[in-house]
Amino acid sequence: MAQKIYDIMPPKEEPKFIAKPEKNSGVLAVKVKKEPKSVITSNLNQDNNISESEFEIIKKAENKSQLFTETTKESHDSLQVSNNEIRDNNSNSKKIKLNFLFKKLLLISCGVFVVVLVGYLYFNLQKAEIVIWPKTETQSFSAKIIANNSTSQIDIDNKKIPAEIFTVEKDLWQDFASTGSGQNSGKASGTIKIYNKLNPPSSFTLKSGTHFLSDSGKYFVTSEKVTIPAGTLKNGKITPGSIAVKVIAEDFGKDYNIEASKFSIPKLVGTNYYYSIYAESTNSMTGGFLSDVKKVTEQDLANAKKELSDKVLAEAEATLRQKISSDYVLFDNAILKKITETFSPVKVGAVVDNFSYQVKVKADALVFKRQDIEKFTKDNITSQSPGKSILEKSFKLDFIPESVDLNSGSMIIALDSSLKTYQPVVIDDLLELLTQKNKLEVKDIILSRLPNQVERLDVFLKPFWTQKVPNNKDKIKIELKFE
Repeated sequence: MAQKIYDIMPPKEEPKFIAKPEKNSGVLAVKVKKEPKSVITSNLNQDNNISESEFEIIKKAENKSQLFTETTKESHDSLQVSNNEIRDNNSNSKKIKLNFLFKKLLLISCGVFVVVLVGYLYFNLQKAEIVIWPKTETQSFSAKIIANNSTSQIDIDNKKIPAEIFTVEKDLWQDFASTGSGQNSGKASGTIKIYNKLNPPSSFTLKSGTHFLSDSGKYFVTSEKVTIPAGTLKNGKITPGSIAVKVIAEDFGKDYNIEASKFSIPKLVGTNYYYSIYAESTNSMTGGFLSDVKKVTEQDLANAKKELSDKVLAEAEATLRQKISSDYVLFDNAILKKITETFSPVKVGAVVDNFSYQVKVKADALVFKRQDIEKFTKDNITSQSPGKSILEKSFKLDFIPESVDLNSGSMIIALDSSLKTYQPVVIDDLLELLTQKNKLEVKDIILSRLPNQVERLDVFLKPFWTQKVPNNKDKIKIELKFE
């Protein structure tokens, strides 16, 4: 049976959809048809009973069907590429939007910061500096005043200021060497027995100081009068009388320390008594010696006194000056030093190698406070210019002592001084008037408030854009300057 054209047309199929794209991906859903199966060729192969005209019609239909299929596939591929491009474009668009928003926020923040900074600088950096040079007048004062330790406070009417006396006492011991030379010596002494062999027997008297000569040639003398008893005559033979006497060597030295000796009396030479009056010792003489020694001279004592006195007086003055603080004025001629006592345990001629010496001294100083003489001077000057202020750095004061009497505790001082004065400026009063004023207005206000009192006036407004004095008084600085 011959087939109809509709019998060979591809069957209708349900359209196939690709997966649904994600939300907001920018890809649209597209319907895709299934590729139709080609049945014409197979049918032609199976059945050759169709005419040529029918075959042509079928062929054309098949070609159209293939063309539709290819077109559908190309459309599908094109849609997929388009969806991918749309997805990429949407992602890039998001990034661009985010970058734009970030830059916009950054620009706005920078703008706000600049506005705040400019406002801060404008209002907080503004300040005014006003420098006023007041007119000054030099005042001089000269006088002679009295500093007295009986005055307790400054007395302008009687030209007196208080004074004080500081006292230091010191004593010092020191050893000195003896410079004198001499000999230390001792005379030998001992006991001799004097014999009297006179015939006829009779006593014999020797005066004090009688010399006896030893058989070694050394002289010894008696220190007292001696009477030698008479001897005894028996059977024509004399038994001499005798007496023991103490004698001392005539000179110093160990040479007189002789052994037991026989002695004669040189004064009896040539008389009948020389051989009848004689002496002898049974023991050695002792105590004789002679050596070089140091002795204290009068000059030694004088030198010791001067050297020690100068030293202790200098120490006393140094201690006194340390005791007086820098608040006081001390003149060199207002110090009185004196020696109160000197002592040495040795006398002139003492045989010693060294001797000690002591000196006691006292030092007094009459002083006054520097602030008292300065206050006295300033008070006198300001009393001549009431209501004026003093320029402290211009103050000059010279003074010298004309006389000092430590016994009475007073001194006369000649002083010469000068300083500059000016009319006082009340800065707080000016601050109230100068806020929100320009330079010219500031100068007019100050000059009107301080007539004939200003030597020079400078007004500085900072920074450079500032045109008026700030409203905040803490930003206004008024300074007084003096040349």
